[in-house]
Order: sequence, then C-alpha cells, then structure tokens
Amino acid sequence: MAEILNKVKSDDNINSYRQKQTFSKDYGIKTCNVDLSEKYDTVVLVFISDWHIGSVDFSIDEAMKILNYVLQTPNAKLIGMGDMMNTAILNSVSNMFEDIAYPQEQLNVFVSLLKQVANQNKVVWIHSGNHERRIDKNTGINPVEQATQALGIPKAYAPCFADTAVTLKCPYTKSKKHTFNLVTHHGDSGNPENNAAINQESLINAIGHKHVFQSSIKSKIIIDKNGKRVRKDELNIILPASGGGQYGYEKGLKPINKCPYYALEITTALNPLYDKKNPYNMQPPIVTVTKSIPILSSGTYSLKDECVRESSKIIDKNMQAIKPLIYGKFLEIVEILEKTGLQMDKEIKEKIVSLILKDAEAKKNKQTKLKVPQKIKVDGWYYNKD
Repeated sequence: MAEILNKVKSDDNINSYRQKQTFSKDYGIKTCNVDLSEKYDTVVLVFISDWHIGSVDFSIDEAMKILNYVLQTPNAKLIGMGDMMNTAILNSVSNMFEDIAYPQEQLNVFVSLLKQVANQNKVVWIHSGNHERRIDKNTGINPVEQATQALGIPKAYAPCFADTAVTLKCPYTKSKKHTFNLVTHHGDSGNPENNAAINQESLINAIGHKHVFQSSIKSKIIIDKNGKRVRKDELNIILPASGGGQYGYEKGLKPINKCPYYALEITTALNPLYDKKNPYNMQPPIVTVTKSIPILSSGTYSLKDECVRESSKIIDKNMQAIKPLIYGKFLEIVEILEKTGLQMDKEIKEKIVSLILKDAEAKKNKQTKLKVPQKIKVDGWYYNKD
C-alpha cells in the first residue's frame, strides 16, 4: 500500500494543546463506591437541595434537625444537591440586597452546619447548583468547592453528575452483598430520567433545581453488563426546595418547606417474579426496595392524620359515585336472571343492593381506620412508645 502523504502534521499549537489535555481532568462525571456491606443491609439516603442559605425562606433550625438525624442514624448518608447557598450577586437575576447574609457568610454557615456530618464520613456528594455557579462564572471560584475544602472532604465536590454505587449486606446472594447505582445532578429544565444516560443501570435518578417535588417509577428493559436483557424499575425524583426569597415568588416558585429534604430507606429483597427456569424471563433475582420516610418525627403524625382525612374524603366521594354504577350492574344481572325464568320482586332487589353497599362501606371503614401509636418526647424528638 502506498504511503499516505496528505495528513495533518503536528506543530507547536497542536503539541501545546495535547500537553494541556494530558494534564487536565474531566469533572463532568464523578464516581464513588459506598460500601456498607460489612454492617448494614439497609441505608438511609438523605437528600438536601435548594436550601438557598441567605434567603429569608431558609430555616437554620430545621436544617439542624435534619443534620442531627443524619448524625444520630448510623446507616444514614447525606447528598447535597446544589443551590445550598443563594449567593445573589450584583448581576444575578435575584436581588443581592434582599439576602439576609452575603455570600461569604452563607459559605461560613454552610460549613458550620455540615462540619460534624463531614467529620463522621457521612457526606457522599455536595453538588454545585446554578446559584453557586454565579460566583464561579464571574470569578472562577466556586463556593461549593471551597466548602468541601474547608470541610476536609474535597473528593465529595461534584460540579455536575455523580454516579454512586452503594453496596449493602444481602442474605440472598452468594457474596452476601448487593450493589445498586444512583445518579444525581443539580438539574436544569430537564427530567431526572436523563440521568440514566450516565449509567443505564442506575435505579435512582435524582435532581433538584425545579422547585417542585415529584417522585415516579418507570419500568425499562435494558442490556446489563453481562449482555442480558433485564427489566429495571427506575425511581426518578425531583427534590423539594425552599422559595429562594422574592425572586422565587416572582417566578411563581412557592416554598414547599423552609428547609426541604427527601429521605429514602433502601434495602434488598427476593424478586417473586423471577423465574430461573424461564430463559426469557427478564426479571432480576434480587430487587432494590425503596421507601420514603419522614425523618422530622415531630410532624409525622399530624401529616399522617391529614393524609388519612383527605383519603377518607376521596373514598367517600368515590363511594357516592359508584353507588348508581353498582345498582345499574345489579339490574343488568337481574334482567339476565329473569330471562331464565327467575322472578325477583322490588323489595328483594333493594335488599340485595343494600347489602352490597353495606359490605363496600364496611371495607372502606376497615381500610381507613388508623391506629396512632402513643408518642413520647425526648430532647425535643418524638418516638413511638410501643
């Protein structure tokens, strides 16, 4: 084969760029492994996002309660999802004169809050948000990176995506371990499902930024690392946020909480749909089980009571709507029976319908009956007596 003479030649510009590329680092995707398999079969992931420290909406007392829970729960880990500081500056869309603390004080408060949590190795990631990037864009200094440096956890700084593998103790596997992945990112106008592009096997995708709370499960068929088609149920989360002050209200972003968080209790279980003998079964043998949990216990029971009351109203409304449907279906059945020669007078028809509705009412009452455990208060925290 003749030698190819026409090709791009290296010169000083190309060599200089190549050298810079060799020594530069890509911070777009950060990865880490959280191995809890020696001690725990369950992990509690506590996500905090969009606190906007410095704005009037942020409650420092609520923040301390959340962080106290993380400190006092041995298997709890913390992920900061960005916009932890409001960092309004001169040219930002929010008003710098509205914040009750300037950016340096916001940074100091953030470091003070997370100091003990970081010392106990409970911080997995702290993401940078668009609010912190305001300062980064104007000065090249990112407050989140500065905070992780001050906290002694520089490897926890995640400016963009983070792909985390969590390994738990698991009695159902030969290794007695099970690993699942989650992908986190501060978020933008997109969907948390987009996180799966970083790792298609991620079971939890979480973002903040959007100032709305959403949680949904989506089933997908993927090709796993072994080249096998498997089904995965993916949990997609948009985290709640505080309002962010007047700027937030102008954007129609009503604050959900003065100090929002989202806590997930995660463990493993055998998959009842898994069929080892069926080569076409795409169900995994082990599934990762998630449950959202309220960690600020003082508000748990009032919230639960409110949910039950609202549910009862909905059930009552549905019962009223379904009564004519039940009666209509019953008349259809009676009509069929009468065509076969069975005659039924009006009194018997009404009695049967009454029994059907009475049975439905009894089932409704059974479903909505709530037993509230007796509570005791210790050091400002509420616990179940039983």
